[in-house]
Amino acid sequence: MNKLKNQEGIIICKLRIKFYIRWIVSRMNKKAALLAFPWVYLTN
Repeated sequence: MNKLKNQEGIIICKLRIKFYIRWIVSRMNKKAALLAFPWVYLTN
């Protein structure tokens, strides 16, 4: 039961990351790029 819940959490996390990347790409104007990329570099 615990193992299954853990896998579910990982899948949801991956989907959220994919959605977030798509959202950035879909709003890829200069302002969004300037705001997003420094943040991505800082968190990596």
